[in-house]
Amino acid sequence: MGSSEIRTLLAERYGALYSNPVVKVVLKVHVNITGAVRTPGQFFVPPSATLVDALALAGGITSDVDVSLQGGASDPSRVRLVRDGVGTVIDLRPLQISMEVVRLQVQSGDWLYVPRAPRSQHQRGYHLLGECIQRPLHTGVSYRSDFPVDYRRTRVGPSTASG
Repeated sequence: MGSSEIRTLLAERYGALYSNPVVKVVLKVHVNITGAVRTPGQFFVPPSATLVDALALAGGITSDVDVSLQGGASDPSRVRLVRDGVGTVIDLRPLQISMEVVRLQVQSGDWLYVPRAPRSQHQRGYHLLGECIQRPLHTGVSYRSDFPVDYRRTRVGPSTASG
């Protein structure tokens, strides 16, 4: 059923309650976008939207240079489109993308998954290891800053002094 048929049907039904109802119908399709995109989630897009349009709504694919993102860079060469239970791998790299893929429209229920780049996963692991090495060991003991403390003579652990 298209938008004109829906509009006619609704106008007839609202006509019983209102005189000369004006009905506007806007069709949207539902698409899920997950993985290495800036804002993953569920999106409602016009039926004429392409896969590239839908990814743009999700903030686009991530790159190595955007250090503010948590997950790291994406791999646009291995984007997975799941449509009607069938998965297809699509290459969305700007220099390799085909015009067929550029024009491919989303359908309601589509799922786009953008994987992380393999080197990005390694960089994330190195970053975590570097933080563990650089961050000082936290002992859970706090010291007041208004008197000097000789850390060579300070013991950390259960107190043995009776008081």
